Amino acid sequence: MKDLAQNASASARRALVDQLPIAAYVCDGADVIVAANARLDALLGRDSVIGVSEAALWTGLRAPGAETGASAALQARACLGECEHEERIVTSEGVLMLRVAATPIGDDSSAPDLLVCVHPISDRSRLQLERELERSRAELDQFAYAASHDLQEPLRMVNGFLGLLRRHAGASLDERCQGHIATALEGTRRMHAQIMGLLAWSRAGRLPLASGPVDAGAAFDAAVARVRGPADEIGATITRGELPTVIGDQPALVDVFAKLLENAIAYRGSTPLTVEATASRRGNEWVFTVVDNGIGIAPEHHERVFEPLQRLEGRERHDGPGMGLALCRRLIARHGGRMWVESENGAGARFRFTLVV
Repeated sequence: MKDLAQNASASARRALVDQLPIAAYVCDGADVIVAANARLDALLGRDSVIGVSEAALWTGLRAPGAETGASAALQARACLGECEHEERIVTSEGVLMLRVAATPIGDDSSAPDLLVCVHPISDRSRLQLERELERSRAELDQFAYAASHDLQEPLRMVNGFLGLLRRHAGASLDERCQGHIATALEGTRRMHAQIMGLLAWSRAGRLPLASGPVDAGAAFDAAVARVRGPADEIGATITRGELPTVIGDQPALVDVFAKLLENAIAYRGSTPLTVEATASRRGNEWVFTVVDNGIGIAPEHHERVFEPLQRLEGRERHDGPGMGLALCRRLIARHGGRMWVESENGAGARFRFTLVV
């Protein structure tokens, strides 16, 4: 097929693409697609890709978080012979893994046309990739658990000796030294909180979850009871609409609601805090919304707040370990759902997550 392509005329190349048994296209030396067959349009879910730059095509299709390819680099490699890479794209059928193979054709060795063949990666290959990813995640979870568990003993030792130093030598130490000891003890307290948060995050990925009917309203009420003390102390108003029964793990759902409430309490604004939980059905899933009138989150930080051990600039007054939202997203992901936030600085936050009906 390669020899035939190299000897074909420009018009014959278009005919060749149409005759190929797989999805394919030709892009010229300027990175513009000049020919494509119907199989490609069907595979990508596009009406036509002719006239579109190759870089723009894949940028528009690429799944969130997928590695970004470079068309110029692809063409440079193809000048030396055939080359392949993989693309992960989003179509109306869901996320699709593709293998993309490019072959230089024509007589212009400086900027040859490229014949690009595209075909889905088999289910077997995808399963192998998923297993490798799951193994890597399991190894990371085990490392996080072991590391955080092993760190507790030396931390207790440091904290203990600092306490002994304060008790036995406190009277002979000046105010500056007393301050140093207090700062060190506060540091060990914060590190202990981070270690415990990391352990909870690790357990959320390792421990088995139940799968049965869960009354989301009862789960939310249990979460409210858990934060009743600090909520009453600041005069917070926490309400909910009618929440459905979903499939999942009841303690995990209570944890999710409780962490969202704790987050709202920690990052409240100057006005009395209000929090409301609602749910709406979309197809075969429920979309839950927990909205507060707190200090809000800038759009550029909407993903960062879900990363472990992250506390944003300007939110340092809360001395928690920065694990609550990361734990929430992990528990929801283990239920097969998604979690995200909609917010602006100073405009409160809407945390949303999905669960199957």
